[in-house]
Amino acid sequence: FFIALRGVCRRRLASCLMARINIFVILLVLILFGAILYLENVQQVNQEKLDQLARELSQSNTALSRSKTDIEAIKTALQESEKELLTLQQQQQQQQSQHEDPYAITKISSPSSLSPLSSNNNNNISSSLYKDNAWSPSTNEKRLQDALFAKYSDLQRRIMRGDSSVPSQFIIFRQEPSGLGNTVTAFISTLMLGILTDRAIICESHSILAMYDSPDYLPFRESEAKNFKSPSLTFTQVGGWAEMGGGGLKTEWYERMACGDLKKVFEGHTTVEVVSNQYFGVLLINNPNYINFFMDTFGKDIFGPLYRFALSALKPDLASKVAQYKEKYFKDNFVVSMHMRNEYLNEKRASMFWPCAEMLSPHIDNDAEEPRYINGKLVKKVYWYVATDSSYRDRVTGKYGDRIIFWGKNAGESGDARAMDFLLVGEADEVIGTAGSTFSDIMFARVSKVPHQVTEVNTCYRNVHNQPCYFFWKGALDTTCYKNGYEDMFRNPMMVNQRNCYTNFQHGDG
Repeated sequence: FFIALRGVCRRRLASCLMARINIFVILLVLILFGAILYLENVQQVNQEKLDQLARELSQSNTALSRSKTDIEAIKTALQESEKELLTLQQQQQQQQSQHEDPYAITKISSPSSLSPLSSNNNNNISSSLYKDNAWSPSTNEKRLQDALFAKYSDLQRRIMRGDSSVPSQFIIFRQEPSGLGNTVTAFISTLMLGILTDRAIICESHSILAMYDSPDYLPFRESEAKNFKSPSLTFTQVGGWAEMGGGGLKTEWYERMACGDLKKVFEGHTTVEVVSNQYFGVLLINNPNYINFFMDTFGKDIFGPLYRFALSALKPDLASKVAQYKEKYFKDNFVVSMHMRNEYLNEKRASMFWPCAEMLSPHIDNDAEEPRYINGKLVKKVYWYVATDSSYRDRVTGKYGDRIIFWGKNAGESGDARAMDFLLVGEADEVIGTAGSTFSDIMFARVSKVPHQVTEVNTCYRNVHNQPCYFFWKGALDTTCYKNGYEDMFRNPMMVNQRNCYTNFQHGDG
């Protein structure tokens, strides 16, 4: 084409010029047309890619939706499996406790004249003892306790303010000269009576009122009660060691507390007075009229929840001292506390507290700079808090150095050492007590901890239970509801620790 054009251009100059112009126009048109075709092709390819991506995204969304559905189905299946596993574990525990645990709680039928608070007569429920050192209620026990305390708190406030819609019935606790531990156990026993008989409790104890305020939800001072009348019936139980086995409690009262329907016993008496220094609540817990109620509501820890319900309003100055001491020594440290009651110890038995504390303590150098985690707790140092009325603490301070701590060791720690020991000992990670000492019992029971005990045969063991013991428990064997003797006495594990009280004083072997 260009060769021919060249020939034309040689012959005709004008035609050559026009031909060249036409050729350039044609080439330009071809180039534009090619560009358009190329762009359309690129657009088509991109559209196909977008469509492909859209299809893939749609498929991914569909797959994701199916995965979510599968995950929900798996979660549901896992929850059902967990429920089945929990049911099987509970059944297995019940079977084990029924066939293997000699201290299992076996519920018994109650007479028809039950207190309205009493539970149903499901005789197939039994439960083994806790194995760790701090107890918590089950979900159902917590629910029942909350309901009980709310109901009784409402009744208490209505009676105290003179509400005419409820009978003005009172039960008043008066302190018999004794230590703090005995006084608190007797007060909690009196609270049990108030709950079981629908009576407002009044506390006239200088030891308790010196440490605790009357809480808003449970006003218990006599000055806060309207329509209060003097007692027309008095229950008295006091005594010394010579009265072991029942001498401190009249036979008719044993029968009433251990076997009777107490609403009927108190019927016709506006105010009932209790003068005691003993944990006679053990008789109420084992009373056939109320055993199911106590077992259903509290399980294996009765004293702790009742104590924390009634005695929650600690005096502000004491609360502040406790908080400051715990912040200084208990926080981020591992503390073993021990209560050594001199009256119940000899040299051999006292010497066993220290190896027992060693056994319970992690091996940490108090001079080390790096803290360690022990059972999920950050631990910098190990301390032994020693509460005692003897020289045992001073004799080991030199041997163990700064490991030994106690209230009053440092400047500024002033005040009632007895009250501070009472409030601090149970706050430790591990606790060691003196068998037979009510003060020991309450230190641990109030916070629901199970202590270790030291024996005279060079052993240190953890108790099977944390409930306080009752010095006169054997007298119940003479009542009509203990016809089978010890078989009836130990039908629930609340009685296990009663051996500590009795054997410690009668035989001296703890």
